[in-house]
Amino acid sequence: MARYTHIISGARVSVRDDKVMDSSWVPDGGASSAASAEGPGRGDQDGPPPKGGAGSGAAAWRAYAAKHNVEVAEDASREDVVEALTEAGVPTE
Repeated sequence: MARYTHIISGARVSVRDDKVMDSSWVPDGGASSAASAEGPGRGDQDGPPPKGGAGSGAAAWRAYAAKHNVEVAEDASREDVVEALTEAGVPTE
């Protein structure tokens, strides 16, 4: 069993190891802790989502943009969201 946290709601679940979670869920423990050591915004809820791996999908970036009052299209790609955030002066690293 593995524990995951939803990047938007903060909900936590336990799932079988063979269950595939979408990019809006990040593993608790090891992977999140390692990501936190990579730099600001990695694994914390105040910083931006990671640009690769778990939690790096377009939905996570759109949620981060909304949190910072940056408007993006509902179907905006991760790259489009990062560009809009950069133009608005919101940290993306």
